[in-house]
Amino acid sequence: MRDQFAHMMREIFDFLWKYPRVQDHHRKNKFDKDWRNHPRIDVHETVDCDGEAVLNVASGGITMGEYSFLGQRCMLIAGTHDITKKGKLRKDGVIETGYDITIGKGVFIGAGSIVLSPCTIGDHAVIGAGSVVPAGEYEGGCIYAGSPAVFKKRITFTE
Repeated sequence: MRDQFAHMMREIFDFLWKYPRVQDHHRKNKFDKDWRNHPRIDVHETVDCDGEAVLNVASGGITMGEYSFLGQRCMLIAGTHDITKKGKLRKDGVIETGYDITIGKGVFIGAGSIVLSPCTIGDHAVIGAGSVVPAGEYEGGCIYAGSPAVFKKRITFTE
């Protein structure tokens, strides 16, 4: 009995670490082993996304180009509420579209970073660990870090 319980807990733990949490008010929020097939998520098959990641697609889509990856505990927030409302109307007033996040090819988003929508991050950019990336456009081939994330320097590529 004890071995069965340990085995079951190991399977649950492995599942939770393997798949990101997809948040979408249209569907049940869950750890989704089929997250790549969500209608608002378009990621290349080479994208790596840690199981502790949160992908909120309530108000827009998330697109990630080939070889992009997220560090541990990243959050991509393509969701918002209507701030012109009050109380329950604000809580229930999820804006349906227009808050997309587009992440280019080869982008590295460091552990614990939060990307807010609408946002576009260009190819081969790096977002430093723990950064909060506000809505906006971020040029590729550059490092951004901080809260809020700001331009730090252009990357000199070796190839």
